[in-house]
Amino acid sequence: MIIIKYARKPTIKQSQLDDFLGKPTAITYNMRIPREYQAARKRFYKWLPVRPRKALDPKMPRAARGRQSSLLEYFDKRALPILSKPAYAWRFRGIIVTTYEDHAINVIPEREWFVFHALPAFKGYFNHLFEFVDFSFFDDLQERLEANGVSYSRIFIHDVIAYELMRMQLGFRDYTAIEKMAVFIGHVPLKGVLRDVSFLPSASTISRVMRSIPPGELMKFMYMLVNQLINLKVLVPRILVWDCQFVHSNCNNNPNPRTKRYNDDDAGYGRHNGKKLGVGFKVSRLYAYCGSWSRVFEVYFEVFPANKSDNPIFRETLAHFMNLKIGTWDLIIGDTGAYSEQNMELCRFYGMHPIIRAKKGLINQPVVEARKGYLFNPNYFPPGWTKDDVMTMYTRRPVIEACQSWNDTIYNASRMNTRGKANAIRQQAILAILSLSRTIAAFKLGRIDLIPVVTAFSTAREFMNPSGWEPVAQKSGFDTMLKPPRFQLPSQRRRNSG
Repeated sequence: MIIIKYARKPTIKQSQLDDFLGKPTAITYNMRIPREYQAARKRFYKWLPVRPRKALDPKMPRAARGRQSSLLEYFDKRALPILSKPAYAWRFRGIIVTTYEDHAINVIPEREWFVFHALPAFKGYFNHLFEFVDFSFFDDLQERLEANGVSYSRIFIHDVIAYELMRMQLGFRDYTAIEKMAVFIGHVPLKGVLRDVSFLPSASTISRVMRSIPPGELMKFMYMLVNQLINLKVLVPRILVWDCQFVHSNCNNNPNPRTKRYNDDDAGYGRHNGKKLGVGFKVSRLYAYCGSWSRVFEVYFEVFPANKSDNPIFRETLAHFMNLKIGTWDLIIGDTGAYSEQNMELCRFYGMHPIIRAKKGLINQPVVEARKGYLFNPNYFPPGWTKDDVMTMYTRRPVIEACQSWNDTIYNASRMNTRGKANAIRQQAILAILSLSRTIAAFKLGRIDLIPVVTAFSTAREFMNPSGWEPVAQKSGFDTMLKPPRFQLPSQRRRNSG
């Protein structure tokens, strides 16, 4: 008997002569498996016909193909900007170095400003993030939530956000690490930035408060920081870079044997280039490239199940971001996951030139090889650009991979300590807020060299004792004239005294 199983159509069972002679054998073909599908089609091509499809002429306009494949054709396209060559297209005006009177006066003492600039090895206090960035947004948010019946038992959302930023900054994987650190040092670690200076949250307290914060409110605060950087002319909207990053959910990679579902209903099983990543989410991010590898800022992200394809993820991410009307962008860079004619047309619809690497094996679309293995569609080249110009601009795409690597290597955020899409958004929003706040604080303090330093602002002002300044001064090139005592073994001490 021959059994052909389909995913949607009824199963086909074909009896053979051996079945009637007392020697039944069953040969099963699972049509969801490509190898078995090809074998069944090849062996039973006469009674498994497939309607042949004629390839469309790529030169034929879409309106003449009998159907309309995109709503974008009904809308007027925005005028594409005229771009100069890459050497000028990515040239940006430098960041202005501020003085004490610009932003720091009446915020920190002038002596602290001078020490901060005299010692390049000093990377700032964690307190600076809350002194130069206005976090009162969360006080207003708490007032609105409590008016709607949410109870916080005299806990400030502002203080919980401060602990979350500290947890990410120090690379703690879960909420319990804060309790362990407080017990170890014997103090409340964030006295200088808290509304309640005696507040030391438990892991359950942080989890409960964070789950009560709508993810959209954290995103709204993130957009406020992005707009602030644009107004400060640190972030210059021109070039966007897109990519996805996998984040593992805090659940088992195997589905429940009884329900056949994963423990996280919102997550999906992710794979990339044949590598199994596990159950989690894809974080689709857009970064603004502003002229150098040290001047790249996250401006938007969106969370999807990890089993969703990159192609529709790119469309949804770009459309949702452009609806926010944050800045005006001339160009967007992406890898092959974002390539399709629909996506290229969408970029043009929003007034951007797409520098997106084409996929291999394209038949009905023209492609040119700018470098070995790097294909691009010449129909979407900016006017006057050659394939070498496009390849030169595409070499800036790895900046987003460098920025995303911080989340895994510095912040240890490759795996969530919770589950669900809403919690994934909260985690990624805290990471973005931390990075953007560090940029704002570094700019207002006049230390633009700290903007790309991920470990900057990791010291609490209250616990920086005098002995801690000696190694900072020595790293900054000063001779402190304080020599630490030379360590000697007990046997050496007896020998020297004798």
